[in-house]
Amino acid sequence: MLSSFNPDACGKVGAPTKASEWIKFMKGFVYILKDEKDRFYIGSTNDIERRLKAHSAGNTQTTRRMIKPILVLSQEYENLEYARKIERRLKKLKRKDYIEEMIKVGYIRMKID
Repeated sequence: MLSSFNPDACGKVGAPTKASEWIKFMKGFVYILKDEKDRFYIGSTNDIERRLKAHSAGNTQTTRRMIKPILVLSQEYENLEYARKIERRLKKLKRKDYIEEMIKVGYIRMKID
């Protein structure tokens, strides 16, 4: 016997789920990869080692075309939610000189309200 569908029991589209609440409690990292052609990739994760292995194995579409990408900067944040906000802001900058300066200094100087 099939149970009847109850739309009130479902969450609203775009509403936070239990899974999306986890990112508020997991530590997060923002990292920058650089390849031999001086191209950058900016990403965020809760497990930097796992993510770097995925990049190295070619399991990530966006870095598959990079030539020998290496980790040039990583920074830990209190939670993954904040790290993802930093990542999005860095990607919106699209300024290679700013990214190079962060790598030189070894620190991402950016705050999100």
